[in-house]
Amino acid sequence: MATRHDISNLERRGHTFYWRARVPTRFRQVPRQARLSFSLRLSDHHKAAYMARRLNTLLADLTVRPAAAMTTKDQLDQLFRAEIERMSAHLEDIAFAVRRSGGVDDVREMEADIEVGWAYRLIQLYGTARPLTFDAECPARALLLRHGIPEPHVRVIAETFWAEQKAARDVVFDRDVRQQMADVGLNPTLANRERAKMELFRAKADALLNVAERWPMIDRRQNALVATTLPENERAELVFSTSAEPIADSVPPTGSEDAPATPPAATPAIAPDLEVPTEERSPEASQPAEVPTPMASPEIISEEALDASNVAPMGRILILADFERAYDELYKNNRQNWTPATASDVRTLARMFRDILEEHGVAHSGEIRQHHVAALRQHLNLIPTRYGQSARQRAMKPAALRTFAAEENARAERLGRPPIPVGLSAATIRKHLGNLDTFLTHLQASGYVVADWSFKGLRPKKPKLGALRLKQVKPTPEQVRPIFDLPVFTGCRDAMNRGIPGDAVFHSGVYFLPMMLAYLGARRFEFAGLGTEDVLDTPNGPAIHIRENAIRGIKNAQSDRILPVPSEVLRLGFLDYVGAIRRLGYQELFPELFSPLLKINDPGDRFYKDFIPLVKASPHFTDNLWNRSIHALRHGFSDTMKQAGVDTAVIVSHHVV
Repeated sequence: MATRHDISNLERRGHTFYWRARVPTRFRQVPRQARLSFSLRLSDHHKAAYMARRLNTLLADLTVRPAAAMTTKDQLDQLFRAEIERMSAHLEDIAFAVRRSGGVDDVREMEADIEVGWAYRLIQLYGTARPLTFDAECPARALLLRHGIPEPHVRVIAETFWAEQKAARDVVFDRDVRQQMADVGLNPTLANRERAKMELFRAKADALLNVAERWPMIDRRQNALVATTLPENERAELVFSTSAEPIADSVPPTGSEDAPATPPAATPAIAPDLEVPTEERSPEASQPAEVPTPMASPEIISEEALDASNVAPMGRILILADFERAYDELYKNNRQNWTPATASDVRTLARMFRDILEEHGVAHSGEIRQHHVAALRQHLNLIPTRYGQSARQRAMKPAALRTFAAEENARAERLGRPPIPVGLSAATIRKHLGNLDTFLTHLQASGYVVADWSFKGLRPKKPKLGALRLKQVKPTPEQVRPIFDLPVFTGCRDAMNRGIPGDAVFHSGVYFLPMMLAYLGARRFEFAGLGTEDVLDTPNGPAIHIRENAIRGIKNAQSDRILPVPSEVLRLGFLDYVGAIRRLGYQELFPELFSPLLKINDPGDRFYKDFIPLVKASPHFTDNLWNRSIHALRHGFSDTMKQAGVDTAVIVSHHVV
């Protein structure tokens, strides 16, 4: 019987691993429910997992290619067989190459693999362009020390890193990467090339650091370096004498000052969620034990020299990998108060801050410093303004996203095109910093060690009172009037062509909502999220009750109000429409704005996407449609009422009709 593993589409039958993937429906020439099934001819789980990940990536890339619909099952079989053969040969070549000296039991061969493997790992993590000095404050050096790499071996890893990083920037290497991308049909964009390079270095690092399978005859307890590949429970029992001398000549090819004469102080490894005693030890307890303390691995070493004025007290720490879990706990504490949009914003911020910390070599919450908060603030200035609208850009790490923005603008300048907007707005930055404050406060309240932070000098100032109101367009009735000459109001061809003149008029959200917005000035989501029970019959006539319902909430308690239905809307059959929707059994007043396939619906956004293209298609609004056009109707209504001398309480409708 086949046994499934954590890797998608990877199965084991007996001692052999197989890759079995269902063919996506986009491959129309392949029968439905068809599968690709291949033997990887491997019994090693690590190698099989590596190959399965590559095959999964290849299948996903092929799926989005335009030629997917014309690809047959035989073509897919041939392509994946060739890929499996190539990767198998690649892994075997590595395995034989490391035995070139013939010393199958020589620990120096294993040490060389680990040193080169870590150099590749650092290129995978920090990229091919970032210079690293490996001095006392270098995050890469701190990362190596945290994983137990002895100080003397850091020099070798640094030299290998500089040489391989320089080679990775060479045009020959870039050409080879482009060729490999072309072989699998990947578009050689900047982001895709960087991903391909990182995957290549990841594969090399994984292969070289998998020393247990390649060197079975070597005892990995011989020294501190090879012992880093042992399981943690075996590693804790070992004690090695390590040199405390730092790298004195760790100067990259670009040149830099010598490293300090002493390495940064090391802190023993602390398991997440464990309390560390803070009280002073007795003289007896401070005496050395008969057996030396085992070397902790991985060590938790800060990327900067410890300063008593800027170090959080010892206590519970939260590793970066658990930031997602901490967010989940924060969400559970606030799910009654947060909207889905707020929850999404806080999650995005928590992930972004985690990536910034990872970029700076931070291992856990106790190493967070003020300059990491400042680094996040600067990051927000250097990324594309609309990066959130691109799934590809949202998936990028901070350094890659900043590089993408800089290179896109450099390319636009070369081609004489307008640059892409870079830097988030002041309001968005204020929101992100507020969410960061919420997240860090939650960590402190949960008992985790976090040093004090401040947003003074980082948070953008609030706009002056009334500044936003002055910037907001307030269309007059004469400017709004042409909207209602569109075919959707006067007669269109059919339901699918509401922008083309005709004889049909369809009562729906696109028909009634613009009138209600122009006449009553409420918020878009308030009207779009109305329920059938929110239309009332009062002694003064039909009315609309803006209140929290099962569909959506309201902004605050003052937003709960009752508005009269305008006489023109009544004349055009609004009550008949409400009755018809009720008889059909709908809870929503405008059901076409909701999708049963979506977990979270935003009827206001759906209305915007349906209505604004119809307005922009009109010759009258092609060039002179005001910004934030739907919201402008609300401000235009308010301004018109004020100019007519209507009392403010009547305008905001904080009274019952």
